Amino acid sequence: MIQVARTVCPLKHADQLVQPDDMQEMLTYIQQFRTNDDPFDVLASGNTSGTERQKDLDLIMPYVEAGATWWQESFAGSDSEELQAVRTRIQQGPPRLDVKERKSSLPMEE
Repeated sequence: MIQVARTVCPLKHADQLVQPDDMQEMLTYIQQFRTNDDPFDVLASGNTSGTERQKDLDLIMPYVEAGATWWQESFAGSDSEELQAVRTRIQQGPPRLDVKERKSSLPMEE
């Protein structure tokens, strides 16, 4: 039996984040080999502020439009001197899209 992936987590080199164009290219490639239309999750990651909602949305929306369904905050390069900043960012929670923003950017299931 073949296990079908339900999540895609695109990666680049350790010091590079996947860009929306990379993600779109990868999903286009994957689509060629799909045998059904079952949805699957696509993880994007980057660094948002947690305090500037519009700036954070401007960063994540190109990923949403490229097909991302999950956001992972990246703490690449963080060290112990930044530990409190990392903790603060985690406590702020993830960037949030309301239903209206999602519907206006792309068709998504609720």
